[in-house]
Amino acid sequence: MSVFVLLVLSQLTPCPAGWEALDGDACLKRGKAPGALVYFHGMLAPDEQAFARELGFVEPVARKHGVPVVALRGTPGPCDWAAEYTTWWCWPTVKRRVDERRAIEARVKQALQAASTRLGRTLARPVVAGYSNGGFFTSLLLEADFEASAYVVLHAGLVSGVTVPERPLPTLLVAAEGDRYQRPTMEAFRAALTERGWSPAFVLRKKEHPLEPEDFEHVARFVTRIRWRP
Repeated sequence: MSVFVLLVLSQLTPCPAGWEALDGDACLKRGKAPGALVYFHGMLAPDEQAFARELGFVEPVARKHGVPVVALRGTPGPCDWAAEYTTWWCWPTVKRRVDERRAIEARVKQALQAASTRLGRTLARPVVAGYSNGGFFTSLLLEADFEASAYVVLHAGLVSGVTVPERPLPTLLVAAEGDRYQRPTMEAFRAALTERGWSPAFVLRKKEHPLEPEDFEHVARFVTRIRWRP
């Protein structure tokens, strides 16, 4: 019996205090909004404390505005542009990783179903959000078979080759004045969306690329204004 218990515990996602483990290797922060915010973190060293630190930016704002958050954890491998990052928790950021993208989509659906059961209500289509590496992955989902109420991309850009759909959804893009790498890609993303008839909200904050509490204040205000899709 003790061996079985240890095996089950080893399969549970370690989540920060105040978050609940979900199927799909995800964590849930409860809230009363009609739908959930699905969050993809930036590239992280394989360390639970790094994961908890990033969710620490999300949690106070989610709690303040009552928005449920489903935060997934990346996997080793997708950050393969440098040897030191191959073990980091990351998300696919190129179109050719179709199987990996679809596997993550399945994880999202599994986690959302688990969140719906845990919260005791049917959730509206999620708002999909991502920061940096997770933001690029979020842009991949624009042309995936994935239903969302809205998109949020923080300090990232549009993955090369992604075709922006002609049916626009509410979208928030957050860039930083001092981010010399991702500010240009965010502005190009904005232009690509506008060209296809989208009307993205665009925030240019001060400082540089690393997350700031301000980022999620913008996200929370955006999420509380949107009309959740059934």
